[in-house]
Amino acid sequence: MSVTITHTFNHPFSSVASAFWNKFPNDHSPHIKSIDYIDRYLFNGTLFTSRLFGVDIEHPILKTIGIVPATHLYSLEQTRI
Repeated sequence: MSVTITHTFNHPFSSVASAFWNKFPNDHSPHIKSIDYIDRYLFNGTLFTSRLFGVDIEHPILKTIGIVPATHLYSLEQTRI
C-alpha cells in the first residue's frame, strides 16, 4: 500500500526543515520505536530524505481481523522539502 500526501508550507525553509528534523521522537507518538535515515541529500535547494520507521501496533481490532498480521511493522517515509 502506498499513500502520497502533498502540502506546501508557506514558511521559510529553515523553519520547515527544523520542524521536520524535530518531529520524532516525541511523547505523543510512543508507538514509534526507531527511525533510520536511509538517504538524505540537497539538490537545487530541495532537501530529499528517506526514513524507515519501526512502529509497534497495539490495536486489538486490526490484529483480530487480520489486517495487521504482526505487532512490529516498518514504514518508509520519503519527503521533499
